[in-house]
Amino acid sequence: MTTAAISELCEPKKEKYSGWVESNLKGLAGDYIQLYFAELSLFNGGPIPKSLLKRAVCVSAVLNTNICDGCDKAHLSLGEPTPAQRQAVQKSGAILPNSEQIIAILNRCAKLRIPKCFAAGIMLIHLELCEGIDICLNHPIPTKQLKELTL
Repeated sequence: MTTAAISELCEPKKEKYSGWVESNLKGLAGDYIQLYFAELSLFNGGPIPKSLLKRAVCVSAVLNTNICDGCDKAHLSLGEPTPAQRQAVQKSGAILPNSEQIIAILNRCAKLRIPKCFAAGIMLIHLELCEGIDICLNHPIPTKQLKELTL
């Protein structure tokens, strides 16, 4: 057997495995999304429809949002703290309420043993669906219409 033939046998074929890996990652992300939101409600009350959680935009957010970008986007979407909040934090040495909210969501992910690489995307979905914060995940249903959604 030639060296070329041996190396061809030993090297994985990217084409063969890429579709399989992508499919399994999407399924895994979907499973963790379902796990996280199983006991949560929409910000306007009622259960979160599974159809909202299964959208490609949610799976994409979970697979493609790293922790730094996710936290930056969350902080920007939650808005700047008021001067009074900043003063109170400086006096007490506490954490800003927006940061506490983000930390609480990430802690919930950790308690549910959701992989860190999926936590930032789940955090953004949580802020939009459970808190009513407009994160712009390209929902087919804009957040304003979600507020009016009754189940």
